[in-house]
Amino acid sequence: MQIKASSVMASISLLLLAAAIFSFSSAGYIALKANIAQYLLNRSWLDNSASTHLKSKPWPWADIYPVAKLTFERLDIAQIVVNNDSGQALAFAPGFNDFYEIHDNKIFADVFVISAHNDTHFSVLESLRLNDKVTLTFKSGYAQQLTVKDISVIDTKEESLVVEGEQSAFDENDNKEQYIQELILVTCYPFSGGNTQNSFLRYIVKLT
Repeated sequence: MQIKASSVMASISLLLLAAAIFSFSSAGYIALKANIAQYLLNRSWLDNSASTHLKSKPWPWADIYPVAKLTFERLDIAQIVVNNDSGQALAFAPGFNDFYEIHDNKIFADVFVISAHNDTHFSVLESLRLNDKVTLTFKSGYAQQLTVKDISVIDTKEESLVVEGEQSAFDENDNKEQYIQELILVTCYPFSGGNTQNSFLRYIVKLT
């Protein structure tokens, strides 16, 4: 049996690619994992059979699930957002802060806080400008476009992010009752690519 040279070259290329992946720096591995996770989360998001169910997991053992999609209109970038912003969750996707609660498809908030790492998903925040449009779409298909109104940096040693707004409940599947008063996007600062794990600075983007 003859083996085509093209097949051999393809196999060698795959091996070289695998070697390159394993030789990535820690930052490269994190970025790769974040991108693969977004692909799997998007598949779960697009699963029509789960379109009205919030807890459609991207992989069987996952403790996260897609809740919404963020679309940065001018930059043509879309990201799936998961149900919490624990350290483990943020390795895979942007996540809603604990201020946001979900119970039986009912959402309890009119101010939403989403956070992500600045070297993966929310590196995009550095490119946002005042008056840029960002669309938040829920699993039900309800979407609301918001506008960047303020961009700031706070030092969490001296001040904290204050979320104001009444806690109101609405059904995630009932488009008529939904309205987002404010959306706040948060990430670590600066965006230098250095180690910001212990940074007390936060980059805040507010949209209304």
